[in-house]
Amino acid sequence: MSRVWKKIIVSFEKSLDDEIVEVEVRDKDQYGRIVGVVYHNNRNINLYMLETGNVWYYKQYAKGQYDYANAEKRAKENRIGLWKDKSPTPPWQYRREQRKKNN
Repeated sequence: MSRVWKKIIVSFEKSLDDEIVEVEVRDKDQYGRIVGVVYHNNRNINLYMLETGNVWYYKQYAKGQYDYANAEKRAKENRIGLWKDKSPTPPWQYRREQRKKNN
């Protein structure tokens, strides 16, 4: 996990410390992890994280979620969050590079 991503997670976790969230399970990924929508006080946290440029939009898990695609597009255009970097490394590419290093 990159240092930037760790900072985002720690900051987000602190903001929700001792709070209740709801997860609407939509699917499971190839590793058996839950793919879902996280809500806090009826706010779609997935959408919020896209709007603030803190996550990537995974088209394969959010088909038809045009609000997600548009949120990522706006974050890119406004150079918010990870989009401040001219060429951010997608998580799937980062993981692939890490696997190569470890082999």
